[in-house]
Amino acid sequence: MGVFDVFKQKQDSIRVTSSVSANRPMEMLLKWQPNGQVIMYNTNGEELLDKGFLSNHAIFTIQDWKCQKVAMAPFILYEVRDKKLYKQMRNLLKFATPEAMDTVRVLHKSALVEVDRPEITRIFDRPNPMMPWAEFAYGTVLYKDQIGAGHWMGVRAGSANDPTTGKIREIYLPPAHHMVAESGGMTQPVGKWFLKTNPEVKIDAANVYSLRNFSPIYTTETQFLYGLSRLHALRAILQKHNEGTKTEAEIYAQKGIRDIVFPQALPEHAVIDYDTFQQTRDAWNQKVNEAKQGNILINDVPLGSLRIGFSPQDLGLLESQSVTKKDFCAAYHVKPEIFGWSDQSTFNNVAEARKSSFTDAVVPELEAMVDALNTWYLPSYDDSGKLAIAVNYDHFAELQEDSAEKAKWLDLVPLSANEFREAMGWGEGNGENDNKTLVNSGKKILDDLGLESFRGNPDASYDEDLNNNNG
Repeated sequence: MGVFDVFKQKQDSIRVTSSVSANRPMEMLLKWQPNGQVIMYNTNGEELLDKGFLSNHAIFTIQDWKCQKVAMAPFILYEVRDKKLYKQMRNLLKFATPEAMDTVRVLHKSALVEVDRPEITRIFDRPNPMMPWAEFAYGTVLYKDQIGAGHWMGVRAGSANDPTTGKIREIYLPPAHHMVAESGGMTQPVGKWFLKTNPEVKIDAANVYSLRNFSPIYTTETQFLYGLSRLHALRAILQKHNEGTKTEAEIYAQKGIRDIVFPQALPEHAVIDYDTFQQTRDAWNQKVNEAKQGNILINDVPLGSLRIGFSPQDLGLLESQSVTKKDFCAAYHVKPEIFGWSDQSTFNNVAEARKSSFTDAVVPELEAMVDALNTWYLPSYDDSGKLAIAVNYDHFAELQEDSAEKAKWLDLVPLSANEFREAMGWGEGNGENDNKTLVNSGKKILDDLGLESFRGNPDASYDEDLNNNNG
């Protein structure tokens, strides 16, 4: 008897008893699904992935920039040393702005201290034997944006009788557009998951974590459980952009506009047979080719011409493509300046655009992954609440302010010398007072600096005043 057979036998023996009133909210949201029934899912996921990320260069560029940033993020295990400051930090990250990130980094250093637990953190090197963490994180955000949800499948060190408990040893990233949910009954909307390419293997819902976008679609029963693709509302614009790109490529393949040159009239006595036609055509082709090289085309017959085709400018393709790219950027919460898709792409504008794009588009995805790790993965090792997984945002160049401005700002905050050095990215000092809090006392009395104040004439120079006192 296999693991799934044992689990099924155990599940069939369980009887859930619950009051009718307790199930009312679920009845309002979901049509009752018998145990084992497949929940309807969005069949457009694969189509959006194909026409978006795999076929549209603008979507690929935006998505790749965002996913690369997430893939670079260092996820680190910390001990929470101040829960109040930690909560403040997480609240700020929910509504991250470039200005708030400075405060986040200060709170991070005060609330958390890094700890070494290799059995927990090894997942950030290689979550499973087939995939490094960077690829795993990249794919999670890709599926979430393109399909509507990214799913994590955990392999636990549980017993054969209960594979839903125990430490999560490995995490896999299945293709989101192949994931299908199976109902566990009214009290369990999703009981199991399986891949439509391999429906025989069922994964218990407790071993799957879904990071999904909110979906208001209830028309196909429980479609909202699969999330909403970021491209769903852009389908018409996406089709327009793809067709425009294809049309532009065809125009260039056909060398754009063509002019057909021909004699306006032939002599009345002229008789055109096939041989004469070929000779005339070859002669004209030679003349036209010579004229292309800068020569003069000479002919003794009045000529006419017919223009065939349209240029990309005539069709308005270039302007239309530029506007559509900005629509894509708006849907992803990134600025077009970072890709050179704006007339305002100066150096200063690009720097600010990268910073705001990072906080608007990347930070929310990172924090969603942090929530998943802290609520699903970490408790399988330690559920005491004393540990937390967080992202070290000091790693990103977009958030690295000018060193002079940073030092000026830190000078206003009561910090120890070592805290100041750490914030600046320097090593700790070993001095006697390096861990004592320093306060900027502002202005000082001149006498306290060992200098006598000017006496007598306040308009006198320091040298004159000094000479008078010595005389």
